[in-house]
Amino acid sequence: MRKKGILLILLILAFAAPAFCQEKLFYVEKEWCRLSIEKSGKVLLLYNITIRVEKGSIKRYVSVGMPCPDFNVITAYELETGVKIKYESTVDRESKIYYVTLYVSKPIYAGEKRTFILYVVLENFVYEDKTNPGNVGVLFIPCWWDSKYFSGIGDLRVEVVLPEGVKKDEFKC
Repeated sequence: MRKKGILLILLILAFAAPAFCQEKLFYVEKEWCRLSIEKSGKVLLLYNITIRVEKGSIKRYVSVGMPCPDFNVITAYELETGVKIKYESTVDRESKIYYVTLYVSKPIYAGEKRTFILYVVLENFVYEDKTNPGNVGVLFIPCWWDSKYFSGIGDLRVEVVLPEGVKKDEFKC
């Protein structure tokens, strides 16, 4: 009985270990974001994302998270291929999940990388700052990447372009 118990535990560990020690498949070499805020309250979001495949391949798509549910894609293309790619917007307000699925023009294999350019207009993203009456604000968190598949981000940058006429002493970070 004891031998069977030990054998069972060893079998469980043998099958469980690979699941916990899987290699990451992808690496985000670059994630650059630019938020251009217009006086009207619209925000133009530009993503410049380079993904390198470490293992396996990306055969169909890459999903890019959006900071709010009210967005419209202007354009999406791959920098290296120059191809304007197909995309699909997903908004699930109940679970607060918003993203754009970018369909790759051709598969990306291990050792290869691809840069995606995504232009999006954000609506209802600028909010009234109730703790500082007369002011407005934005809360931006760059796209998140599933740690089950992505090993990290190499170069993350966020640039905020304020409306014309805003002075240096009129904003805080």
